[in-house]
Amino acid sequence: MREDRPSETALLIALATVMLAHDASRRHLVAPGAGELSQRFLETTRRGRRLSRWFSTAIGRRSWRLAETLVWPGMAEHFWHRKRWIEARVRRALEAGTRRVVVAGAGFDTLALRLAPEFGGVDWIEFDHPASQRFKLRAMERAGIAQPPNLHLRPGHFEADTLPAEVGDSAPIVVVAEGLLMYLPSEAVREFLRGLGRIPGAGVELIFSFMRADVRLGRWVEAALRRRGEPLLWSIEPAALAAWLAECGLNLREQISGEDLARAEGVQFRGEDLAVATSAR
Repeated sequence: MREDRPSETALLIALATVMLAHDASRRHLVAPGAGELSQRFLETTRRGRRLSRWFSTAIGRRSWRLAETLVWPGMAEHFWHRKRWIEARVRRALEAGTRRVVVAGAGFDTLALRLAPEFGGVDWIEFDHPASQRFKLRAMERAGIAQPPNLHLRPGHFEADTLPAEVGDSAPIVVVAEGLLMYLPSEAVREFLRGLGRIPGAGVELIFSFMRADVRLGRWVEAALRRRGEPLLWSIEPAALAAWLAECGLNLREQISGEDLARAEGVQFRGEDLAVATSAR
């Protein structure tokens, strides 16, 4: 992605969040506070401001739903069903004693910012591309959103950098990688996972999404992502995931397909699959 703007994925999910938060019939899907935070993040760019204000209106929301019906029925709802699935597992890990959570490739996600004040005894780290992180920090400063003292933002490039050194210690760690791995080259995914498998201490629980090799987003969508410098690079067959993880020192613990998640939540959009893996110790 480019250095002068946040990622397209970050903008898209923030817009979907704002749109859902203003929709009386669907705002219950959005976590409390996420809509307001997403609105603030979008206001850091001219395009984001224009789009967020448009989709906050009734006619804007109708135009979104029409576009969804024609292209990706249920896409916005899927994003938040996915986020709720992930957050439930993060909370479960915190209840079990995890005291450090790393959100890798956070973009404009609100998970750490929302939960850090609630879980003051937990260290929260966002490791992200410098451009997206810069816009997020700018939005927080402009809106007067205080950065919780237990939330640390660390910039980095996943193709070249490892996770921050403070990630590893004697306590269990949760790493969230939502909407990230599909944008990395295969070898970068492998090195990222191997790095998690090598973290010393009590081990790692990885909660992540991934693109299936047999599911595509559509020719024009993928072409648009390539034009914006964010091509889809990595996918895997679900049946091959356990072996891939094992090669990297991780054990597959839980897996749900995008199709099963959509069916369970009553939406049409079949997005990324979700999984949980732990370090093989």
